[in-house]
Amino acid sequence: MNELKKGFSLLSSVLLLSIIFSFTFPTVSYGCSCLKPPKTEKAYEVAQKVFTGKVLKVSEDLKKNKIVSIQILESYKGVKTPTIEVKTANNSASCGFHFEVGKKYLVYTYGEQNETNICSRTNALNLAEEDLKILNSLSQTKQPIKTEATSNQLDVSIPFIIIIVFTIVLLFVLGLNRRKK
Repeated sequence: MNELKKGFSLLSSVLLLSIIFSFTFPTVSYGCSCLKPPKTEKAYEVAQKVFTGKVLKVSEDLKKNKIVSIQILESYKGVKTPTIEVKTANNSASCGFHFEVGKKYLVYTYGEQNETNICSRTNALNLAEEDLKILNSLSQTKQPIKTEATSNQLDVSIPFIIIIVFTIVLLFVLGLNRRKK
């Protein structure tokens, strides 16, 4: 019986010390660590989209990532719409890029969710002169962006198509009525 008490006391002491040590010695955690960013040519090659733009809005998704709405100023690769949403981690410790509303950036995105981070060549536009020179030479034919003017052209053509279809149907119906008489 005495042996059992000693064993229980020893086990209790080890358990108590384990709990104390687990709270006093924190586990090691590392923040974002980037290698040297790739050269502009390589970054352009592997990025799905490359563009300059002005930040319109910054919000968070359910996983606390930042969702950044950007008005496209110039597309160098992959963007054909006037605005785009870019995803980045919430803070720089998680490699998230810090975007500010109203400021302009050169952005390289990757993946289907247009993700970017501080390890990419994404940068404030006023700090991206070297990249812009190289990007201008890489994308000799800059890609057109659908703006309000080009989307209005489509809006104008839709009524004409409706009028033409209506006229054809009307002529067809009138032709059938003439045959019956």
